[in-house]
Amino acid sequence: MTKKNLGPCSVRNCQINPKQYCEITDNAFRKAKEKGTFSQYNYLEIRKQLCYPHYLEIIEPNHHNVKKSPTNNLQDSVVRKPLSFGDKITLMTKILYNKQRKENQILELDPTYFQTMLESAEPLLEGFFDELCNAFISERWSAYNKKEDKKKVVNICYSIVAMRNRLVNNYPLEIGLYLAASGASCDAIDTMH
Repeated sequence: MTKKNLGPCSVRNCQINPKQYCEITDNAFRKAKEKGTFSQYNYLEIRKQLCYPHYLEIIEPNHHNVKKSPTNNLQDSVVRKPLSFGDKITLMTKILYNKQRKENQILELDPTYFQTMLESAEPLLEGFFDELCNAFISERWSAYNKKEDKKKVVNICYSIVAMRNRLVNNYPLEIGLYLAASGASCDAIDTMH
């Protein structure tokens, strides 16, 4: 079978020597008129040949300018399953490890700053601290008690993280030193650990 589109290119003074040619079909002719590229080459006719670069320039001028729609972006079309509680604890452990051991930051005990620190370090943890607070703090409590108990939730977070990885922080040590300075017995401190 012989090749149908062998050229030459119908564009005047075409100096391109391609390996591929395309025929101007009725559909291609219509596309060129719709896209406004035909006016520069109004001498071209249906069934004539174009070299591939001119074909793209005249018939498919937007060939390389494909707009990205949500369906074109694989990452947008991937449905993420929600993180499990264990996955969130793992992420929180990594964040607190990095903050304390690699960045040498002190323990963040303020609930608002603690939540901001977690969410800015890992957007997947957005709302996790609120979720923990809702699980531990009763809705019937006063605003003052809720505010104070959020501090306890921060303490619980540090305790959970210390159980997962005891190198993350010195939270148990700091509590022990605080209790010892407050006059607690060694037996009381040992039961906390």
